Amino acid sequence: MSLQRQQQFHEVGVQYVERVREQAIHIVEESSGKKFTEITAADIENRPVGSGVGDFVEKYVFPRGELPHLHLAVREMSAAGFEVFDVESLRPHYALTLAHWSRRLEQRLQEAARQVSDRTLRVWRLYLAGCSHGFAQGWMNLHQVLGSRQVAPGSTELPLTRAWLYR
Repeated sequence: MSLQRQQQFHEVGVQYVERVREQAIHIVEESSGKKFTEITAADIENRPVGSGVGDFVEKYVFPRGELPHLHLAVREMSAAGFEVFDVESLRPHYALTLAHWSRRLEQRLQEAARQVSDRTLRVWRLYLAGCSHGFAQGWMNLHQVLGSRQVAPGSTELPLTRAWLYR
């Protein structure tokens, strides 16, 4: 079975979802599945996280990026002809991953300071620690969505259980 990964909506912005959907159709024409891993908003209306967090991320980390709600990613997959087979929240895992990355950066701060500007280092220190906290609080989520685009009638090549995802 072949799986393809798709550009993430949060990296390109909600205004580009149709373009991302068109890319998905072309990429997957000969594969049996597509796995989207998407950082998603907790707010169903895609309102930004408060306290200027969204403005900070927009300015310094992901220009023009947006956090869509999970329903938008699923809707766009469906509109592109994918049948959604599995949705999994990886939020608690990602909070721990970001905390680990933040600790590792802090442990090697002097080395990092020699490689990037003070401003870039401050941005990434704040971003990693802040995002870890945001994921731990449930202000945003990380969803992995698996879909299959049937090119012929019949069953998909996807296994009946998700055990294969963890190998």
